[in-house]
Amino acid sequence: MRRARILGSVVIVCRTRIPGGPVKPAGSSSSKYLITERVCDALVEANAFVLPSFSNSQPSSFLFPPVCGDPSTQKPIKLGDFVLAFCPALQIKQIRTNVAEVHIADSNASRFPEFRLYTFPREQQTLPNHFYFTDFERHTAEIASFHLDRLLGFRRAMPVTGRTLNITTEIYNIADGELLKTFFVSPAGNLCFHGKCSYYCDTAHAVCGNPDTLEGSFAAFLPNKSFATRKAWRHPWRRSYHKRRKAQWEHDSQYCSLVKEIPPYDEGRRLLDLMDMSVFDFLTGNMDRHHYETFKIFGNDTFTLHVDHGRGFGKPFHDETSILAPILQCCMIRQSTLGTLLKFHNGPIRLSAAMKQSMAKDPVAPVLWEPHLIALDRRIGMILQAIRECVNREDSDQLVVQSEKKEKAGKS
Repeated sequence: MRRARILGSVVIVCRTRIPGGPVKPAGSSSSKYLITERVCDALVEANAFVLPSFSNSQPSSFLFPPVCGDPSTQKPIKLGDFVLAFCPALQIKQIRTNVAEVHIADSNASRFPEFRLYTFPREQQTLPNHFYFTDFERHTAEIASFHLDRLLGFRRAMPVTGRTLNITTEIYNIADGELLKTFFVSPAGNLCFHGKCSYYCDTAHAVCGNPDTLEGSFAAFLPNKSFATRKAWRHPWRRSYHKRRKAQWEHDSQYCSLVKEIPPYDEGRRLLDLMDMSVFDFLTGNMDRHHYETFKIFGNDTFTLHVDHGRGFGKPFHDETSILAPILQCCMIRQSTLGTLLKFHNGPIRLSAAMKQSMAKDPVAPVLWEPHLIALDRRIGMILQAIRECVNREDSDQLVVQSEKKEKAGKS
């Protein structure tokens, strides 16, 4: 049996499944790098996401910058070393629709955390006449999706924290000439800007402060793409992105059989990862899953990354069952994922309560409108019912609920 490669050779990971288990960079035996489950949880609860700097002389080791780091100084990890929620921005690199790509004041200038701007209040639902591909993106959806991914045990989403910026001191004062031209004061006396991009970058779709404070979310891309390049994959259950046409899977009842014959879905973990993604997207209500990414250096033997969730959490009173198409058509789910869903369904802590507790310390809490939390519990029940129907149809729970042992055996 081939031993699976792990991301530990690329980036430090909070391994909270191992109580008290230390986490350290691969190839390092120094105790100063150790980070325990308790510290990892504290970092997440404090929204203190430590971004590693990579040593050129020792590619497998990690050095950690001080708070809002001085590039000439390195020191061991500790709480508050690098906090996305508070460190100042150094440069606005790009504005596209309601997303800003910015330099944060750390020691690695090649890394661009993504700042998703506030566009709607939390109570604003997806407009009824909007298609999934024209829906606006929400910064709160990115924050909530990170917490949901962690609670489900996937740990495939990038760390995201809410933050309130001062447009005058943190954006306007460091903006370049092209971006500066888009700033204006609205009739209500609020400072606004819209940036430069191909669509939605105009006065009618400007982002405005109150009067110059702006809420948003910061997503940390770990590790940075120059160190660990990614491969984008077209999602097999991608929608048509057309006003009238439907995708093949929407009218072909045997579609899953076709997918199972195509690498990398014909062996290993990839197809089960897409089942996990289906669960994740159904819970958030995200219909905009056209591609997904993996780390390129691992080839097909790796997990999927959960990125770009801005169009989730838009319809708390509507459950889009078509998002469950991979599970409904393949009748397959990972055993550990099913166990997690049952745990939140049966209690004692429901998923809504766990989410509320997890997001409580975010700087922009409360993150979600209450109906979205209620929808999470309702949707878990719908997923479990779909699994029951699959078991009855296949007349075997072993065909439907796939254990990790079978997953590894497929790579032997």
